[in-house]
Amino acid sequence: MNGKRLSIHKFMASHLKGYGKQVMFLVIPFALFLVYLSFFAVEKYRSESIYVIRDLTTKQTLGVDLGIFGGGASSTQLDGVIVVNFLQSMDLFNRVDRWFKLKDRYCSSQTDILNRLIWKPTDEDYLRLYRKNLTIVPDELSGVTTIAFDSSDPELAQSILRYLLTAGEAFLNQLNHNTAEKKISFLSEQLAENKAKRELAVQSLEKFQNKHRLVDPSASLAAYHNIIAQIEMEIINKTAQYHQLLRYMSANTMEVTKLKNEIEEQESALEKMKNRLSGPEKQHLNDLLFEYQRLSADVEFAGEVYKNTLVQHDLNKMEALQESKVFEVIAVPTLPDGHVYPRRLRMTLTAAILILLGYKVMMLIWTVINDHKD
Repeated sequence: MNGKRLSIHKFMASHLKGYGKQVMFLVIPFALFLVYLSFFAVEKYRSESIYVIRDLTTKQTLGVDLGIFGGGASSTQLDGVIVVNFLQSMDLFNRVDRWFKLKDRYCSSQTDILNRLIWKPTDEDYLRLYRKNLTIVPDELSGVTTIAFDSSDPELAQSILRYLLTAGEAFLNQLNHNTAEKKISFLSEQLAENKAKRELAVQSLEKFQNKHRLVDPSASLAAYHNIIAQIEMEIINKTAQYHQLLRYMSANTMEVTKLKNEIEEQESALEKMKNRLSGPEKQHLNDLLFEYQRLSADVEFAGEVYKNTLVQHDLNKMEALQESKVFEVIAVPTLPDGHVYPRRLRMTLTAAILILLGYKVMMLIWTVINDHKD
């Protein structure tokens, strides 16, 4: 009787020894996985939405797709990247936490045990888990962005996603407002500077006119030319009369001498008039005319620059009053009716395959070690 019991014990020990590795490397890991999947895994629901950032300015319509052909990213694409970074930022997470108490959820049983923050989590740990639950997939070609948020509560996931979309829209509007304010501020400075230049040019012209007592030197120049033409005509006529008198009168007679003196006086006056126009005098009319034309051109140029700056200022002011870029929600956040995690069947099959492969590798290593020992 004792011999039979001893043989049974030996048989069981040998079989247990043979199945010990399978129990250790197959049964126990798979059992632990099933326990986790059945009792500790927290179901996560995903709310999804789609939004796009549209540029309403006509000049941007021609340049939206330039980035596709290697021309660099458009301003709309850059704004999309900025909005995505804002949605993933610590600042927005803190605002979401104030409304929905995410930090408390991330430390409680409402979060899966594998992701639960237990041991004195830092702000970076909270942000990392928040970003893990937030999915943002932009499409660079169409400009459409898909956004989703995961939570153990389907209604909470939908509410948080709505809040994120509202915050993203407000952020883009503020970004547009700040950009418009910077443009208007710069153009206002340019407008004031160009206005001062225009006034300075006008003052220089007025100073020139008051100094030389000339409204328009070109009119004075035309008048001088008329006077010179008249004097020259009189000199020609009197010279003809003088030569005609010399035919029958002596050069010393009073009438001939008087006519000769008149001709000399007119020639002297003519010389002075010509010197006044372009001769060796310090301020002849030609110089005054050129200076006047230069000052008038400065006034005209400063006026054109000021007018163009004023038009640009008014246009940018009008753009500031309207939204140049719009955050448009194409698909509203969904209310999920099924969980996305855990996928029990898929995870079970995956775990079984991985555990079996791991067991085969361990057995191969075990065999190699035993062969080397022998």
